[in-house]
Amino acid sequence: MEKIKFFFEYEINTPFYSKDNFCFIKINNLLQNKYLIKEIEELECMYQQTYNDNYPPEPLHNDKIREYIFINRVLVSAELLQKELEGKYNFEFDWEEWIDKLKRIKEEIF
Repeated sequence: MEKIKFFFEYEINTPFYSKDNFCFIKINNLLQNKYLIKEIEELECMYQQTYNDNYPPEPLHNDKIREYIFINRVLVSAELLQKELEGKYNFEFDWEEWIDKLKRIKEEIF
């Protein structure tokens, strides 16, 4: 089964990468559920809005609430993606990294 990695990268307009074919995959070519497609597109847009091409690259948005919401949405989407792609692809996602990010930002806010 093809390995699909879910992650975010600046200036790449899709968070899906085929580790077997060494290429990025468009959201519409991978998913069927229109609500999940819309959610992933919104997350991708939120992530790209933080891009800063100045050096050193510091995030443009330093809003902890925005980051907390984004991380939660990414984790929920990853769960749904894992279920949606089950049996079709080997889904890869860095759960530990994102859960750690959530804990860290939660401690800063609360």
